[in-house]
Amino acid sequence: MNEYGITLVSLNKTFKNNFEKYSAPYDKRINSLKYLHTKGLKTWVSIEPYPTPNLVKQDISKILNIIPFVDKIIFGKLNYNVKSNQFENNDLFYEKCADTVIDFCHSKNIEYHIKFGTKKEYNQKTEILFESKIEKPLSIFVPTY
Repeated sequence: MNEYGITLVSLNKTFKNNFEKYSAPYDKRINSLKYLHTKGLKTWVSIEPYPTPNLVKQDISKILNIIPFVDKIIFGKLNYNVKSNQFENNDLFYEKCADTVIDFCHSKNIEYHIKFGTKKEYNQKTEILFESKIEKPLSIFVPTY
């Protein structure tokens, strides 16, 4: 079965313009995913890499409350960013966000995956996020010119 997903780390348009300048607008991503979900397709949202408050002040619950229809949520911290790593209590911030995601997913019966290193007590390896159900490989036609 095919699965369809989007990345959604913020709803703040200024943040989008600074960090995801050429990506589709948030509402178009969400509406497209919701449409696919209403057609019976499996959908997921990656809230990763999630920015720290010194990059954008936001409430993760607002993002979660827009996507209660999805089948799976992936959450992870922003790595390899000097400003994010300089945020005081970075680890505690991500612990609380991960707990919020987990609680939300439990309340809505949504699968979730917390990326390795985001939550100290969550030591599950980041390996397979979705199982492949393809029994034979797909052939891809590449035209030669």
